[in-house]
Amino acid sequence: MTEQPWIKSYPPGVRWDADIPLMPVQQILEDSAARWPNNPALDFMGKEVSYDELNELANRAARGFQKLGVKAGVHVGIYLPNTPHYLISFFGVLKAGGTVVNYSPLDAEKVLEHKVEDSETDFIVTLDLASLYPQMGRLLGLTRLKKLVVGNLAEMSAQPEAGKGQVGRVAQRRHADSCQSFGRHEPVFGDHARRSAGPGAWQGARPRGAAAIPHLCTDR
Repeated sequence: MTEQPWIKSYPPGVRWDADIPLMPVQQILEDSAARWPNNPALDFMGKEVSYDELNELANRAARGFQKLGVKAGVHVGIYLPNTPHYLISFFGVLKAGGTVVNYSPLDAEKVLEHKVEDSETDFIVTLDLASLYPQMGRLLGLTRLKKLVVGNLAEMSAQPEAGKGQVGRVAQRRHADSCQSFGRHEPVFGDHARRSAGPGAWQGARPRGAAAIPHLCTDR
């Protein structure tokens, strides 16, 4: 029995020991987008995203992260399941010059609190799911977290209107009402509003106090 049985599932021409030149991780995506722009990079809930589209989404995310203050030395947490938001955020943070910190959706709230402080995370990307957002939302104002970047699960699917998120009114705020700081805007993850909240701005699912602004809105 081979020690690496998964190798037999590789497509023809793909080698496990292929040479990988040293380069910034984000350049792998950029090179792939240049070489195979129209090839599918992602297939999520009935929607395909090409390498070119994924690279552009990551570029938009990078511009949005930079507007939030992400740069060299700034740590951005990714608190996401396996959705396109992860790849967009991962490459977006790297393109912005920041450092990615991975968080497990399985972590208990107390563990998340410790990780935020221990890793010196200033921003976290998550989804407006009841299993994710409330835990991180409660850490705003209790930890060093400055803002949350909140996406919607369905926005990257073939039916973006099918899911409005599970966190009530937070997921229903209009993009036009909350995007006032960047001139011309566009949400990074999809066509719906994304919001960022500072300490005290949100409690659970109810926005209060500070006005919310969309997450990762960028100039065109």
